Amino acid sequence: MGPQQDHISNLLQLYLTDRANPGQVEELFALLKASYDDADFDDQFQKAMQDSGLSDSIPARAENKAASFEMLLSARESLRSAWEKKSTGAVVTTLPTGKLRFLHRMKWVAMIIALIGTGTIAIVYFSGSGKNAASHELARQTALPDVQAPEKSRAFIVLADGQTISLDSLNQGLLANQGAVKLVKLDNGKIAYQSISAESIQEDQLNTLSNPRGSKVVEVILNDGSHVWLNAGSSITYPVAFTGKQRKVIVTGEAYFEVAQDATKPFYVSKGDWEVKVLGTNFNIDAYDDDLKIKVTLLKGSVKVSNSVPEDASGKQSGIVLKPGQQAIAAERQLAVNNTINLDAVMAWKNGYFNFNHADLPSVLQQISRWYDVEIVYQGPVPTMKFIGEIQRDFNLSEVLDVLTRTDVHFKIEGKKLIVTQQENE
Repeated sequence: MGPQQDHISNLLQLYLTDRANPGQVEELFALLKASYDDADFDDQFQKAMQDSGLSDSIPARAENKAASFEMLLSARESLRSAWEKKSTGAVVTTLPTGKLRFLHRMKWVAMIIALIGTGTIAIVYFSGSGKNAASHELARQTALPDVQAPEKSRAFIVLADGQTISLDSLNQGLLANQGAVKLVKLDNGKIAYQSISAESIQEDQLNTLSNPRGSKVVEVILNDGSHVWLNAGSSITYPVAFTGKQRKVIVTGEAYFEVAQDATKPFYVSKGDWEVKVLGTNFNIDAYDDDLKIKVTLLKGSVKVSNSVPEDASGKQSGIVLKPGQQAIAAERQLAVNNTINLDAVMAWKNGYFNFNHADLPSVLQQISRWYDVEIVYQGPVPTMKFIGEIQRDFNLSEVLDVLTRTDVHFKIEGKKLIVTQQENE
């Protein structure tokens, strides 16, 4: 048995005896996903299961072992089927819940395995409640009112004189003149600030670009050449031109920056008392008003995250310098660094995905709430579960909810409200 086959055998044994940790569960299904188009993998997979010695190590009835094998094979077949149907964008689901009651100790109640880039999703569901498949199928077939994914940008700009410009309602070309700077809409839909003369520009000429909830991601090119992408429910305030010794902007919500290098003019992004200082770099800032934390994730270059309020009477300010792949987490006056950040998860919104990286249900629904502009209302206790995977953000809300309804959660759309309830156990 080769190294990979031996590794699969070990993971299978841990998984089927309910001793695998979340990372090992994720790795096992990643191997399934990576190998579904390998013609030799069928024999390798079957032999790995036989060589695992599972018949001697699982303290369970024979039918439970059979269900385990069936579930794993079903998961692999769903992935294979999803790959074959990727051109259609179909959603492929597997519901072996009625045969998996013996897995009641598993804390991972749902895993979403996404075929990244194809728009095709395969779902494997693990139930800790003993719900039968029939009840889930009934929930799946229940018609839901639908909310379409954002098809256009609803972003708007408030100019220095108070005038408001709705971006989607205007064609490409000149949108406004602001002294020596013109605001234009490019043929690719981006918004750009371009200098038209060398005359003096007032630094206090501020514009605010707002991208409401339920709006597509919008991109703006600032006067210095820096690019900024705004997620739904976000805004950025900035001068029409950076004329001083510093470049300063204010952000609410989530934004991704590709800052133009200029060692003579450091770039600052602020949110409340927190500030990010850069010279030229790529980073993401997650700073929604309804979050208790601000997260700054560095992809390239170097940034310093600090609080503008001194720590003590000496005037010393707290601060952390990040390296690529690190994330600063700011809460109240405290700063922490995450060295094991998943960059794909951080950047999923910009790349057109929801990403659930060990995310709990409130975190998942928070993303959904902002994107589809719906209010989340919990009736009863908030369900506790974890999700892994990605879903394209161009799916309608009902399609996303159909994925999540495979768990013990029921959803009901009432106007702009999404009602969430825990389904009762049998």
